[in-house]
Amino acid sequence: MSQTTIDQPGGGRLLLRLTVLWLGAVGLLLTLTPTSGGAADLGLAAAAVLAKLATAFWPAALYLFAALGLGRLAWPIIRSSSDPLLLQGGVGLALLFVVSHILGQVGLVAGPVGVAAAWAPIVLGLALLVHQARGARLEESLNNLRLTWPESIAVSFALAMLAIGATTPPGILWRSEFGGFDALSYHLPIVQEWFAAGRLAPLDHNVYSYLPSYLEAAFLHLAAMTNAPQRAQPGQGMGLLAGDGWRTLSAQLLHAGLAIWTAWGVSRVVTNLFEDPRGSTARSAGSFAFALAAIIPWTLVVGTLAYNELAVTALACPALAAATDSRLAPAMRGFIAGLLVGVASSVKPTAFFLVGLPVGCLLLWTMPPRQWARAILTGSAIGVAVMAPWLLRNWLACGNPVFPFATAWFGLAHWTPEQVARFSAAHHEAAGILERLAFAFVRRETDDQARGFLHPQWGGLWVLAAVAGVYAAWTMPRLRPWCAGLVLALGAWLVLTHVQSRFLIPLMPIVVAIIAASMFSIRTGVARPAAAVVLLVQAAWAVAISGREGVSRAATAWPGDFSGSTLRVPASGPGRLEFFMGDIPPQLLINLGGLPPGSKAYLLGISTPFYYTSSIVYNVTWDRWPIVEAMRREPGEPQAVGGVWLAELREQGITHVLVDFAEIARLARSGYADPMLTPGRVAELFFGRCAVVRVWGDREAPSAALFSIAGSAPAVAGAAHE
Repeated sequence: MSQTTIDQPGGGRLLLRLTVLWLGAVGLLLTLTPTSGGAADLGLAAAAVLAKLATAFWPAALYLFAALGLGRLAWPIIRSSSDPLLLQGGVGLALLFVVSHILGQVGLVAGPVGVAAAWAPIVLGLALLVHQARGARLEESLNNLRLTWPESIAVSFALAMLAIGATTPPGILWRSEFGGFDALSYHLPIVQEWFAAGRLAPLDHNVYSYLPSYLEAAFLHLAAMTNAPQRAQPGQGMGLLAGDGWRTLSAQLLHAGLAIWTAWGVSRVVTNLFEDPRGSTARSAGSFAFALAAIIPWTLVVGTLAYNELAVTALACPALAAATDSRLAPAMRGFIAGLLVGVASSVKPTAFFLVGLPVGCLLLWTMPPRQWARAILTGSAIGVAVMAPWLLRNWLACGNPVFPFATAWFGLAHWTPEQVARFSAAHHEAAGILERLAFAFVRRETDDQARGFLHPQWGGLWVLAAVAGVYAAWTMPRLRPWCAGLVLALGAWLVLTHVQSRFLIPLMPIVVAIIAASMFSIRTGVARPAAAVVLLVQAAWAVAISGREGVSRAATAWPGDFSGSTLRVPASGPGRLEFFMGDIPPQLLINLGGLPPGSKAYLLGISTPFYYTSSIVYNVTWDRWPIVEAMRREPGEPQAVGGVWLAELREQGITHVLVDFAEIARLARSGYADPMLTPGRVAELFFGRCAVVRVWGDREAPSAALFSIAGSAPAVAGAAHE
């Protein structure tokens, strides 16, 4: 391969270049949706982003640096590897995720003891990292990048988008995610409930709490190490929403940091694919891979939300490296790969096949069959061991260690067969294999956007992957197992999932590796201009998508603005009445005292409870609905037995019901809701029987309404509490 010399700025020059470009990128992204205030508003928005970074990034940064340091504990078994630093980071990250989960599981999450327990692994990891940096010139090991100007531009825009998006309160950005619906539905709410309870445990009203949740355990770890208040005061939040809610941004910034970690990991995987990893061609390919992984729009979308995909990719990179590292003994290769795949699967269960299949393919392809048994046995043993904490907690909670899956083998737990059927239908595509294959390429009339490879947030990545994959399989024997592993994982994605585009993100490291290694295997003189074009087009596409979303919207807002903890409502007088009569969202009315003291609100149809800080009852659509349970116990029509249903809600301490008619209608159309629950039946139950506290939307056909079921209520919330 050609060893053409490239521009190699020193670490200081490169940092200065990226800083200047990053500031410019932040300014450009914030001007894509200008406001009437012009330059003044732009400066205010930029200052707000920097202030929120300064306030909220440090817990996430310490967590990630501590993870890298903890990996030093594995140095005796990884020091002989081709890339010990990459494996160190992967093992350390895996260990810290497991520790975070165990701390939550045993109840060390709050109070002085919880703070001390949370800081113990952080301090240990940082101490190990400082010791390593002083004695082993860690900077040289980390500084594997030699970014060209196009790569620097792409990376700067990626970092700017991650900074702006991750400091934006959840619920605003990304139409493809319905404003971060999953973060508001379970990634963040279950952390709040665990923290309030003082323990990480499954919740029967939110089935997603039965998932492994190792990254959500890391969010819980952040709340503990920052000594968040465990109880909310009137009008104030707790946990991640305490104060102005800056810890919520810390959770998002942790995921953004894992996006950068992933890009770094991919770059090292790519350099190790070349015969001379220190050569200029290998470094050029690695730098290109870093920039490409960072600028993919899907990376930026999920990287700015408190999701979990990029924790999977951060663990996948060292797992791929360990599986192909001939300098490690077969048993050790299997051990490290099994550890990383096990923890990745404990972050997101689909990693079991989307990461496990490619890693397993590489592991077995690159060693003689006589060595397979040792690699498989050690990998399986450690994989089961690191998954044991969540398997055990689920088994103790419901008797099914992998609930809500494998119910035919381990039992239904607290669900009915109908619930299992609805959940399975929504999370697994029922169409035949040929139809699923078509869904991966062609947009259906019922879909908002393409579901698979052609989703706009992939840019042109899968087109490049197809070309590079064919070329690599034909001409590059070293990349054939990578291509085979990718094909196996894609087959599993088609067969085992609902063929959604975002579920392909765990495959991003292997896809980028194939593209980068194929491109730079030709000639550096050809590859570099081609790489520049690819990156600039991808960057332009990412900027266009960001502009369409309006990334500057609410750039100055904090999560507390949406929960109400940053607002001050007059205790009495006309000002209080004026506030509650104003155009405020339901959570502000409930959180800030619009209901009588001691009230408990049931969120009927609302499964995104994150910003509700008062006493509430809710359920995600797959779990049992309290109102539906009452309907089943006393069958009939609302006019006849509705009073009995409401009495059952009162027995549970519920005083008010907030009904989201629009969401109930959407769930009914999709088949996600219980068939007994329709907007018409709900309206018939409450209107005319219960006092209406507040209506949102058209009064003739409201999108939402708040009812009092405890007796009469004032026409306007707050009027009786002056």
